[in-house]
This record gives sequence, C-alpha cells and structure tokens, in this order.
Amino acid sequence: VHGVLCNVLDGGPILLLAAVRDLRLVVDRLDTLPAPLQICAVLHARSGPNAIYQFTLQSGDSPCAGGSLTLMQSGGLSL
Repeated sequence: VHGVLCNVLDGGPILLLAAVRDLRLVVDRLDTLPAPLQICAVLHARSGPNAIYQFTLQSGDSPCAGGSLTLMQSGGLSL
C-alpha cells in the first residue's frame, strides 16, 4: 500500500482497491487490540499497474486477519 501511495503522489496511475477475497477475520474489532498492527503483503500476480496481493494482519504474535486483495488502475480519476 505504501508503494502504491508513493507511486500516485509521484504522478503514477491511481489504483483502486477492486476486490478483497478469502477474507479471514479472527477478531471482532481491530481498534481495541493492545499491540500495534503489523501488515505483511506478498505480491501474488501483476499485470502493468494492476496487482493481486496475499496479506496477513497481526497484533503482536496474534493473527487478526488475512486474505487476498486486488488493486486495479482507475479509469479516469485524477488528483
């Protein structure tokens, strides 16, 4: 996500969160967890600026969520 935001701020294409798949939620709420959240995302597939990532989210050593997300280039939005 950081790389996508940096790319947009540097004049690259705007990418939209197009899909979240296979979402696994282990906790009811993220905002009440005691430790900072850690996100790990691994690129699964890419075509131009579009990409699919597998991700996990954890708080300390405890898993909180995971799944797959798809980022796609927008069709005409600009900043």
